Amino acid sequence: MAINQAVIDRLHISEEMLVECLVSNMNNIFNKTAGIENVSKKPIVIDPINVFSDCVTALVGLAGTYSGLFSLHLPDILAKEFASGMLGYRVNEINGDVYDAIGELADLITGSLKATLVSHGNDIHLSTPSIFTGREYQFSNNAPDESLGILCDVGDQWFMVSLTLKIS
Repeated sequence: MAINQAVIDRLHISEEMLVECLVSNMNNIFNKTAGIENVSKKPIVIDPINVFSDCVTALVGLAGTYSGLFSLHLPDILAKEFASGMLGYRVNEINGDVYDAIGELADLITGSLKATLVSHGNDIHLSTPSIFTGREYQFSNNAPDESLGILCDVGDQWFMVSLTLKIS
């Protein structure tokens, strides 16, 4: 799916520019905070996936001119790798350190998105990140026709970010 055209029109930024902004900001954040390079050389815009296995998911809510949700879905192996890079020591299991690190990454990505949206005259507020994980779970944001999914890669591992935006 894609972000609703009425939202895109009011954002004063094309959906392609929004995707480029998200991917560029992710690359910058992942590189500087976790030492992870070459993320998302070829991001693929997809319908957001809603069933996950052995993943860590971080959510950040948006409110203001637009309401919505940003989500970062990482397989456990990438979540541990990102957390290890951020913490400076090897993380071998999914635990509170991983939750904190992935929540911080989602917060930083959403904060950079907020900066872009605010620069175009929008008022946006962010929630505190929420984290969940599981062997298998289903995630639904209840607005699939107003959502954008981006499938990204790090080496041979894939992860997804999604963004839902509605006019408040």
